Amino acid sequence: MEEINQQIVSLGNQVTEISQKVQENASQIEQLDKKIIENQKDLKRLEEERGKDHEAVKLYKEATLILEMERASHTLRFRKVQKDKDVETTDLMEQALADVLDMEKSQMSQEIDQIYRVNSSFARKNKVPREVHVVFVRRKIKEDILRRLRENTLKINDQEITILKQTPWKIRDIRKQYFFLTNKLNENKFQMASPQGVLVTWQTRRFKLDSLDKARDFYHRYIVTMEGQSPPSEREEM
Repeated sequence: MEEINQQIVSLGNQVTEISQKVQENASQIEQLDKKIIENQKDLKRLEEERGKDHEAVKLYKEATLILEMERASHTLRFRKVQKDKDVETTDLMEQALADVLDMEKSQMSQEIDQIYRVNSSFARKNKVPREVHVVFVRRKIKEDILRRLRENTLKINDQEITILKQTPWKIRDIRKQYFFLTNKLNENKFQMASPQGVLVTWQTRRFKLDSLDKARDFYHRYIVTMEGQSPPSEREEM
């Protein structure tokens, strides 16, 4: 048990260190990918040894999710990017994104770690080209592009492009479980927490609902019975 605890502490330190490195300097994406793969292998071993409900397994899952979210925070998804028989997708995207930030294509090339196409249910359903995913070395570049494109439309070869942020599918699955609550809230009254849970502002009070049990309790105590009821205790407030 002591060995497991030491591994968990070490894991937490590694997650923090890697996240800081990715944010601070050039490409640490490869190191991040390796750590995610290592965690997934360790997680599988722990599940076999301790069972899926063991505390160490839960902590490893959370740590892996944090790393996956860190990687996703460097990624943008581009829909409806048509293939160009004369230009490689990599060159096409580098030039288009360089134009967005008014920089040279060679500069943008240095800011990008990976460009690749991914099949998706949207592409299959709508019979459009596979999504293009761009992984940026620096998160700042991704955010700068998003800011520029809030007021401008990105077009590539006269085709209007849809831009989406990347969210790991595991996180999407977790967030779907909170839909019963978030569906009832004004979008500016809540924020999804990481790696799970929801932060809610309710009548000037803030609540941190970091488990489904807390979210269900909040739903029944506030949403279902909000008419004609006195406020509950503040034990769940932040």
